[in-house]
Amino acid sequence: MSNESPSPSLTSLLLSTSSQLSKAATQSAFLVAAGDGTLTKAKLSEWLAQDRLYAQAYIGFVGSLLAHAQLPTQHIPFPQHDDSVHWRIVHTLRAALDNIFRELKFFEDVAENYGLDLEARSTDAPFGPAIATTNYINLFERFSSPINPDDPHGADWVLLNGLIVLWATERCYLEAWQFAARQSDISRAPISDADGGALREHFIPNWTSQEFAAFVQQLEQLVNDLMDKEMLFLTEDAQDECKELWEEVLDIERRFWPGL
Repeated sequence: MSNESPSPSLTSLLLSTSSQLSKAATQSAFLVAAGDGTLTKAKLSEWLAQDRLYAQAYIGFVGSLLAHAQLPTQHIPFPQHDDSVHWRIVHTLRAALDNIFRELKFFEDVAENYGLDLEARSTDAPFGPAIATTNYINLFERFSSPINPDDPHGADWVLLNGLIVLWATERCYLEAWQFAARQSDISRAPISDADGGALREHFIPNWTSQEFAAFVQQLEQLVNDLMDKEMLFLTEDAQDECKELWEEVLDIERRFWPGL
């Protein structure tokens, strides 16, 4: 019997790297202010307007990942879909689309109730994607091209990379708002916050919910299962490619939070 320890999962390898960049991506001054109630409506609007553009780009990105999923040719009844990693990926991506449509409506509802501007600008230039938002859009669009049949990596490798990006963005989001929640002074009523309570009453609870945490965990499991069940061999070069994607998301997320 072998005494060798099992190899760490791909996501564990990624999470063990770039600790400083990860901290910068999830513990910004913006998040401190968001949690302690000092973030103004103007600054919250500036960020929310860009997050809305991110969410709209997310729709096409998830659609691209759905197009790359290789469903099995054999019939698998719905109760057994959990036995197929590709069917599980499709179900999770469909749920991601449902979630983002609800999120966009959620943005509108909270913005209307608290007087937030979903087209807020940080400069005098016409409203549009900021640099970090554009970086996210460009990253997402990399996965919109058809799979090259001559690519030795194949469709599963492209899908794996896309799932890494999706998991990384959602993981950063969850950790960032969990950090913001820890800054909250629960003895003070949210209505006294600079934003009138929008963050502590609505946004932060939504983005730190058990449901969202479970979704992030589900994505992490899919990343690892796709690599394991499809027997994708993680060479040193392949591992470096995955790490570069992880660090790219961290760097964009670090710059996505507005400066104070």
